[in-house]
Amino acid sequence: MRSRVCPRIPANESDLDILARTIWGEAEGEPWLGKVAVAWVVRNRWLRRSWYGQTIGEICTKARQFSCWSDQGRAAQMAALSLDDPVLQECYLIGLAVVLGRLRDPTGGATHFLNLSALKTPPRWYNPNEVTRKIGNHTFLKTA
Repeated sequence: MRSRVCPRIPANESDLDILARTIWGEAEGEPWLGKVAVAWVVRNRWLRRSWYGQTIGEICTKARQFSCWSDQGRAAQMAALSLDDPVLQECYLIGLAVVLGRLRDPTGGATHFLNLSALKTPPRWYNPNEVTRKIGNHTFLKTA
C-alpha cells in the first residue's frame, strides 16, 4: 500500500513506524551511520522484491530476520517506546530519508548484517566474501 500523503513513498505510516522501531531495536547505541545502514538493509531487501516481503513492515517483522522482533522482550520494549523518545525520533527521520532515497547507501547494497563480536560462531549463512562494509559493531553483507 502506498502512502496517502505522497504516492512516491513506498511505505505507509505503519511501515514507517515499524521501520523506525526496527532501526531502534537493531542499532540502538550505534552511530548515526550505523542506523542509516540498518535502514538501507531493509530498503535493499524491499528493492529486491523477493521472499523477504512485499512491504517495509513485512520485511522488518518477517520471522527470524531481525533479532529485535524475534526476542519477545526486545519487541515489547520497542512497542512500548513513546514517540517522545529522542532516539526513536531520530530513527523515524532516518527511516523516512532512506525510504525516500535522500541518503546514500553506506552498505554497498547489503541485504544482511550481524554483530560478529556478539556471536560465539557465525551463522551458517555468513560468507566473509560477501562482506561489503563494517560500521560500528555491525558487519554488512550483500548475499547472492
